[in-house]
Amino acid sequence: MTLENHIKLFDKISFFYSLFFKYQVNQYDKILDKAKDFLKNDSPKTVLDIGCGTGALAYSLYKKNFIVTGIDASTKMIDNAKKLTHSNISFLKMDISKGLNFANDSFDLVISSYVAHGLPKNIRMQYYKEAYRCAKEKVIILDYNSKRDIFTDIVEYFEQGDYFNFIKNAKDEMQQITNNLSLYNVDKKAALYIMEKTQ
Repeated sequence: MTLENHIKLFDKISFFYSLFFKYQVNQYDKILDKAKDFLKNDSPKTVLDIGCGTGALAYSLYKKNFIVTGIDASTKMIDNAKKLTHSNISFLKMDISKGLNFANDSFDLVISSYVAHGLPKNIRMQYYKEAYRCAKEKVIILDYNSKRDIFTDIVEYFEQGDYFNFIKNAKDEMQQITNNLSLYNVDKKAALYIMEKTQ
């Protein structure tokens, strides 16, 4: 599936995603609690959420006193995010394949959830580079780990992203961006991939 068709698909299903907003916020709250050592928010920190969708992760971060900007290529996802979250969260329509309109080190933290596996490899590599460029301290990518199950395989097959290549190659791809990569499993099929910036 082309990226343009992928964006159109998410425009079409954004309403259904919004129905699960509270559930997603709940899940992200639990994941962020597990990841608190990686987040260390002693003072208000700026966060960029790439591929924010309906804003559930952005809202969870906002509740933990982060200053959040969410971006997504889907206009309808951005519209839903603005309706479902808080006015102090900035949401912008931006397409990662065209590069990000932010200066180097613009955000203390760049985070993303279940975006990487859906991108074709060439755009995924650009996504890693742009996320790393915009981060002052680290990039945290929440996505699938290498463990598979039949249900996820079927769903991802029909979504027509690059899930099967991603789960095989994610670590190697990210290590092309930085040697300072760690992996933290948050459940059976999901992990935080953490790319630390060297100061």
